[in-house]
Amino acid sequence: MIFKTLKRNSTLTLLCLALISPTIADDTKNNNVPKDNQDQQKKEDPKIKKAKEELNALNLQKQKLSLENDIKSELLRKELFDKQSDKQKMSLEYALQLQKLNSELASAKIELEKIVFETQAIEKKRALADAKKKEILAKELMQAKEEMTRMQIQTDMLLKQQALESAQKQKQLEKELGEAKAETTRLEIKTQLITKKRALQEAQKREKILDELGQLKAEEERLKFSNALFIEKNKKRMQELSMQSVEYKTEAMAMAHKVALLENKIKTHEQTKRKEDLIDHSKIEYRDNPLDGNTLIISDRRIPLNGQISYKTSDYITERISFFNNKSKRYPIFIVIDTSPGGSVMSGYRILKAMQGSDAPVYVVVKSFAASMAAGILTLAEKSFAYPNAIILHHQISSYSWGNLTNHKENVKDLDKWWKRLAKPVADKMNLTLDQFIKKMYENNSDGDWKEFADDAVQYKWVDVIVDEIRETSLIKNPNQKSISSLKPTSIEKVNIDAKGQPFIKLPKLVPFDYYYLYNPDNYYRY
Repeated sequence: MIFKTLKRNSTLTLLCLALISPTIADDTKNNNVPKDNQDQQKKEDPKIKKAKEELNALNLQKQKLSLENDIKSELLRKELFDKQSDKQKMSLEYALQLQKLNSELASAKIELEKIVFETQAIEKKRALADAKKKEILAKELMQAKEEMTRMQIQTDMLLKQQALESAQKQKQLEKELGEAKAETTRLEIKTQLITKKRALQEAQKREKILDELGQLKAEEERLKFSNALFIEKNKKRMQELSMQSVEYKTEAMAMAHKVALLENKIKTHEQTKRKEDLIDHSKIEYRDNPLDGNTLIISDRRIPLNGQISYKTSDYITERISFFNNKSKRYPIFIVIDTSPGGSVMSGYRILKAMQGSDAPVYVVVKSFAASMAAGILTLAEKSFAYPNAIILHHQISSYSWGNLTNHKENVKDLDKWWKRLAKPVADKMNLTLDQFIKKMYENNSDGDWKEFADDAVQYKWVDVIVDEIRETSLIKNPNQKSISSLKPTSIEKVNIDAKGQPFIKLPKLVPFDYYYLYNPDNYYRY
């Protein structure tokens, strides 16, 4: 602003100097004229002298008019510059407003997409009972989309209207500038005509000049009035745009409120579903003695053992025994067998050693069936529980082998060593020798598969306590939701169908010197 003022003041100063300079030059010229010439000038004809004076006066008048024209042109340029500055300012304000509206619209779109995504994800998980709620939410979301589309259309219309008004204002400014230039040219032509029509028409010219000055003043007043009208119109338009902006913001806030209401409905619905699917964690019971009469109470310190025992099974169980010990060495850990035919002797031995090395007591629970290696784990547990009709089965270790005769003899020696390591502790607990234990197996079944119901197995010390009820207090999440890790099967293998249409499971390959201690009467488990 200071630079503009200095520039304008310097221009006016130069114009004033240009006006004064001819007078100074004439005075200097007269002072430098020689005395003889001065005497000669005095002798000149008075008419000529008067004509020269009139000529000088006309020159001065011309310079004065030219200076006034330059001043007016400068003022017009200033006004044009100010109008262009106002135009740029308005354009910047329009751009900022448009950017803000676009930002708000983009935020609303993101929120809407988020709501649509979350709503779709929730709708996939709902049951048939939530169908009406889905329709209501879908209808509200559709209304929100329509509202957003309407806002988008209104925003586009506003942008187009602003662009049109900006173009019209530009044309109006260019038109006024052209008119100002034409007016300046016209004044210059008139000034030239006045210069050519000197002499006798001086009085008429003076009147005409005065008249033209009046017209110029009138034109100046007209331009000022036009400029004031233009500014006033712009103020009104800015007020209108401001009001429209407030209306759009109000609509956006209303839309955001609707979106928030929808989100709250969704969150409330999800929280309600979670509450319905979860039970208070405090319902889990931790007891030093888990037996309450004939009821066994199992906490979440629970490890399932189901299916054939493999390396994955032993990893799964031994890791959890260590974890529960690190959490608390006071309360018992439960290995729960629904049904297991046995499996790898190495993996079973790892489980037995983890049970024996645990500071917290490890109890084994059988609900349906435990055979072979699983029966050994049950019998050698610190304490064991079972339903009365659960079946426990002991038999000799078996294996498959290949190679020459020497290889088979070596395999038999290794198998015998494993049998002694696994079966002797069971025979010792039964107060039998290993040979007596084997004899008992074949006395009860010609195949050597000695099976007993759990309530009969108590007399052989395979099971310690028979219970009528097992209460699973760790089941605190709705089973229809995600699977509960503490209750999932330990081993789930792919079931295959052979050429005869018989189902079977292919056992994983054993590591060297390992054997399967597995009950497999129907060849369901195959090597």
